[in-house]
Amino acid sequence: MSAASTSRAACTYADLLSLFRLTRAHLYLTYPFVLSWSMLDAMACGAPSWAPPHRPVQEVIQDGVNGRLTDFFNPEAIAENLAAMLADPEAQAPLKAAARRHVETHYDLHKICLPRQMALLDAIANGQPAPSFHG
Repeated sequence: MSAASTSRAACTYADLLSLFRLTRAHLYLTYPFVLSWSMLDAMACGAPSWAPPHRPVQEVIQDGVNGRLTDFFNPEAIAENLAAMLADPEAQAPLKAAARRHVETHYDLHKICLPRQMALLDAIANGQPAPSFHG
């Protein structure tokens, strides 16, 4: 393993969050293009993030606004984006802040997710249609 990259097969959740807070670039190499909690955690920790531009990921990352998107099957473009992210960490500050803001605004457990989950369970328990959470 090189000094430039670190990969840990198993670590505690607290350690993972610490790594996300320290990283200069988070590459989200996902296939078959799913969105997982780890991407949201990385964004919430302010990790400058790169991901492939596929529907679930595009629901969270806007290229150049709160992260970077590049074709998963274009290694040259991925390398160029990563090099740009690493070459100028200060330029990533607005993306990092926007990423954290996006996660706080749309995925906060106590303000957003849990109340919506409880509303859904209440609707199911009362035989009502599922509530709409869009808009």
